[in-house]
Amino acid sequence: MSTRRSLKAAFLGMGIFILVQFLFFPSPALAKETSGQHPDVLVVYSTENNELTEQQRKLDLLISHFTKKVRFTSAEDLARENLQEITHLFYFGEEQTVLSEKTVRLIDDFSGVKMIVGYNENQFPHSYGFVKKNGRAIIEKLTLKKTEETINLSERHQIFNIVTGSGAQTLISADGSSNEHPLLVKSHSNYYYADSEISLEDAILMGEVLHQVFEKDHKESHPAVIRLEDVNPRLDPELLRQCAEVLIERDLPFMVAVTPVYKNPETGEEYHLTDAPDLLNVLKDIEEQGAAIVLHGYSDQAGSGKTGSGFEFSKMERSELETRIEKGKEELVKLGLTPLALETPHYTISQEGYEAAASHFTKYLGQLQLTNDNWKVMMEAPYLTSPTYLKGMELIPETLRYVQEREVHSIERMGERADNLMILRDSVLSAFYHPYLGPEGLEEVIEELMSYPDLEWANLKADVSLTKGLAVHGKSSDQEDLLLNGKVKQNSFLSLNLRWNPIMIGGGITIMVILLSYALSLKIRKENE
Repeated sequence: MSTRRSLKAAFLGMGIFILVQFLFFPSPALAKETSGQHPDVLVVYSTENNELTEQQRKLDLLISHFTKKVRFTSAEDLARENLQEITHLFYFGEEQTVLSEKTVRLIDDFSGVKMIVGYNENQFPHSYGFVKKNGRAIIEKLTLKKTEETINLSERHQIFNIVTGSGAQTLISADGSSNEHPLLVKSHSNYYYADSEISLEDAILMGEVLHQVFEKDHKESHPAVIRLEDVNPRLDPELLRQCAEVLIERDLPFMVAVTPVYKNPETGEEYHLTDAPDLLNVLKDIEEQGAAIVLHGYSDQAGSGKTGSGFEFSKMERSELETRIEKGKEELVKLGLTPLALETPHYTISQEGYEAAASHFTKYLGQLQLTNDNWKVMMEAPYLTSPTYLKGMELIPETLRYVQEREVHSIERMGERADNLMILRDSVLSAFYHPYLGPEGLEEVIEELMSYPDLEWANLKADVSLTKGLAVHGKSSDQEDLLLNGKVKQNSFLSLNLRWNPIMIGGGITIMVILLSYALSLKIRKENE
């Protein structure tokens, strides 16, 4: 009987041990299946010059919300090896062209999840026979079919008029003056988007559908971001303090975009923060109370323009741009302020400039310039994302705009933008405010934002550490050098890194099980004696 009891205790302990191992230490087969949560995406494109355009960069903005494994290749350069390990294939036909037999075969035969945008879908009869084009259609409104929520377009737009085969499902429809037209449709694992351009309104609804495409059931919550803008040495420090107090009293984290130098070349004026000690003291005080400092250029001016009116980084050579960023960081850090992100003046910067900025920062604020040639070609993402051309930086988009002086409908327009964004389950509600307007307008902006549900106020200072684990405040000279020459490391915005939690928990429980099993064996042995 005693031997049977001992065996029973041993088997019980072993069973619990195996269960813990299974729950907390996945087998290779399970780990392989879990790795599918990180999609590997290839975007193939047909453009006029076989080069990436702003339209593919808009698509990059949307896809990179779900994965950092995104690669691009032109249709002419597509090879079989490009498709190895790929889980999702996007083909962007920006222009109508005849594709090579090899390209057609590789795309048509791809068995993973596939989406075609724009032209040339008719060259893939095996997987896209469910789509037939029938001219064009003028549209004025978009509808997400799952919820029947709608967005009115800011201007009328033209799309392909398509007819779909039986079994195809319409995910987004577009309404003209009298007819409804399919815009984004699906058949099995093949998706088609009936337009060769992506607008901001399109991006909101497409961003929601991409959760289905990538099988990502993201939490329905909305990061809320507020930024005090254009703080330079000529700003009245009392106005900055009053606006900051509006946010501090509500216990809301916020950002302050600081330009270290004020210049007016026409008059010869040049002021640094050291020339504005009262303003510097306010900045230090509010940073201590939770404000996150953002570098907003070095002088926020270019040529003969004065600070606040220039396009400082526009058409600037990379070496000069990097020098400006370094000088801006240096002035702030030596004065005891810690810049945690970059916002370029008027959001203008070249594609090469993003790469230079990425060597200094992990976060970028605002909208993105999508070409080198035209600063006006820009767009924000509707949610947090890390497009490939940011070279590892995370975009915290500006989505609601700002209160314009003597414009009584500014906050109303913010609300209209927010209404559209709320259709997307994890969209960002982000606005900025100029402190020179006084605290009253800021209070109205905050009241408007807080009227929306499921907000999570974004704290840029949360979980911040420096390279090699140095602390941010109380910086030694060595730590200052690290800030100036390295970049502040942060966890993914509004997310926690829980990768090691299952291992730690599993290890702890395993040890407890072993100890309990041992104690049970000792007890049985004593009873037998």
